[in-house]
Amino acid sequence: MRNSYHKVIQTSNELSINSYDSVIVPTSLKHLKSKDFKAIAGSLGRRKSGFIADFAKARNIKASKSTCFSCDVDPNLRLVTSVFESDESMFEYLTKAKSTLKCLDSVKPRKILLDLRNLDSYEPKLTDSFVSAFLASQFQHPKYGKDAQKSKKRISKIFIAVNKSDISECVADAQRAERSAVQTNLVRRLALLPTNKLTCKSYTEEVAALAKQHNLKSSFISQTKLT
Repeated sequence: MRNSYHKVIQTSNELSINSYDSVIVPTSLKHLKSKDFKAIAGSLGRRKSGFIADFAKARNIKASKSTCFSCDVDPNLRLVTSVFESDESMFEYLTKAKSTLKCLDSVKPRKILLDLRNLDSYEPKLTDSFVSAFLASQFQHPKYGKDAQKSKKRISKIFIAVNKSDISECVADAQRAERSAVQTNLVRRLALLPTNKLTCKSYTEEVAALAKQHNLKSSFISQTKLT
């Protein structure tokens, strides 16, 4: 079974965060420097309304495009704020998304909320980069023997919250990014398999199973047939 970014949440109302252990709030340099930065806290519920403003003040923010902050709101919730700009390249978005998710490693989160509702406008690159980085973080190198039993726990689910008007575009972006990331992880796994595991027979079986999964036909052309 393949991994998944899990779900895009359609909402235009205040979102309860009680069921999440981590929240990622992307923002822009403009918003981070503005007095309106505390408005982002509104998406976290009224009981957190003063948190982000206090957080920014306590950190003495001198914002730059590389800004990424994380802080524990309480023992059960970690907040991460990252700065993204629309004129940055997809590579920069992917790099920042990876760094943002890495801020959560120490708390070993099981359910992450990516909140995209407080942006000036919906940014497809945010959905693409976070879904791609999330699925890349799920990848585990093939292990055998004793090492196979020491599998590192990975983030299990990431939810994306968007405004009602952006739901269709966000779902399409997330699904496209997921397809690409899943295929990339498949190639990574095959490339890392030792030769005694990835034999001609096992490779053709893998291809046949993959084709069946996607309702496609596959055929094996042997060397004899080629000659």
